[in-house]
Amino acid sequence: MTKTSRITSQMIVEFLCSAIIKGELKYNLTKNLENDIKFLQDKSDEISFLIKKRFDVELIVKTDSILKIINTIFLKNILKESEGKWNKEYVRANYSFSCYGRDSIYYPSNDPKRLLVHFSSMGKDRFDRYSRFFDFSEMWNESSAHLFLKDDNFSFFLGNDDSPLTSTYSKIIKQFALMNDLELNKVFTIGGSMGGYAALYYTSLLNLNGAIVVAPQVNKLALEAHKFDNWRTHVSNTGNQFRELDLFMLRKDNSPNIYIEYGNYKADQIAAENLLNSIKDLPGLRVIRKANWNEHTVDDCLSLKTIMSTIQYFEDNGFAS
Repeated sequence: MTKTSRITSQMIVEFLCSAIIKGELKYNLTKNLENDIKFLQDKSDEISFLIKKRFDVELIVKTDSILKIINTIFLKNILKESEGKWNKEYVRANYSFSCYGRDSIYYPSNDPKRLLVHFSSMGKDRFDRYSRFFDFSEMWNESSAHLFLKDDNFSFFLGNDDSPLTSTYSKIIKQFALMNDLELNKVFTIGGSMGGYAALYYTSLLNLNGAIVVAPQVNKLALEAHKFDNWRTHVSNTGNQFRELDLFMLRKDNSPNIYIEYGNYKADQIAAENLLNSIKDLPGLRVIRKANWNEHTVDDCLSLKTIMSTIQYFEDNGFAS
């Protein structure tokens, strides 16, 4: 066994984080993911020198290790000053990440077993469910890391033909998974309405473990049953980026694990039932809650208990991608 083979990436990450904390390696976390990655990449010669000095080997630190360093330093820099109560301004000041021009909120974990990506529904400057999952102790000892994403342009997290964003969001999801040393089959998406569309789309596109959604938009047909024209307008603005999910998901040989809630609102019913009927012959685990709601927007949906118990069920019984 060579000396290099005995040195793990975790040992390198821990050593470099210690060097940062001691001031031996100068680095100030900016929480701009692109800039933080580039800053540490630009220090590759200095990092290689420190590794050579400590371990007596020539090593180049790869991007996945850089992402783990960023995550570790973020965890160590948490102020723990929430005083045990919800404070939107405090959370946004201390847990925001800028990711390739997209705003996000990130809750880390000291022992991550999975990453939950929350896509928000239509609403300006809105992160759905982020108050629900905040750890008021700020110890972050739960086994789930959380990434909350919003789309102030209401472009279904797709962008448009002039500025497509599928590759951007895909990169963000992949890099936050790497930050937590997780494979993509340990990533779950969550969302309602527009966010439900994004949850289903990216789960299918990236072969993630599962999507937990409520009243998702799925296809253009169902939009015609909505009482207002706003959905149709926003979908039209995405140009050729929008995918009909009941057909898009047939590109794969199997379906991701899906939990779906919907009620009696006709647009929701058409969308959900079109999707479920389309993928009924694909292998995969699907949990369906048909509720008695009459409107599109309701409060009684996707509770913390529902989300976490569904994830546990998928992990214990589902088909990991």
